[in-house]
Amino acid sequence: MKATLTYRIAASLFPAFGLFLLLCVPGRLAAQLDRGEITGTAEDPSHAVVPNARIVLTNVDTGVTTTTKSTSTGTYVFDDVVPGRYSLVAEAGGFEKYVVNDVVVQVQQVVTVDIHLATGNVQQSVTVTASAPLLEAENAQVGQSITNEAVNDLPLATRDWGSLAQMS
Repeated sequence: MKATLTYRIAASLFPAFGLFLLLCVPGRLAAQLDRGEITGTAEDPSHAVVPNARIVLTNVDTGVTTTTKSTSTGTYVFDDVVPGRYSLVAEAGGFEKYVVNDVVVQVQQVVTVDIHLATGNVQQSVTVTASAPLLEAENAQVGQSITNEAVNDLPLATRDWGSLAQMS
């Protein structure tokens, strides 16, 4: 009797779990196809980590901002970043403001921007212009951006953007 009750409970939970996977997992997988990531470490001049540094990421083209703080190990992550040009501003108590311009994020790219905070007056700031990395050192994934014109020129029967992920 007890085994039958356990079987019935498990059998009733199986469809609910299947529905959960059906609804939640594909959306998360689709979000990974057309996004990038920015990560790094906040350090002081002695290369010690700076926890709780406030880091603001701004899309240069749209003006949309996202804010995070560095962890106790000094690391920070902006995930699900829309491809584009960004500026990054970092601030922490007792340190000068640190600004990085022209950070370019591509599809499925992990961009590492380490923050080197200098001690000093709060009114002072350091501005760095980022350059394109020569090698993707974070992982072996390859991604690319496809323009609207290229999509229109492709022989796709359904014009489904999801099928483009298989081509990149």
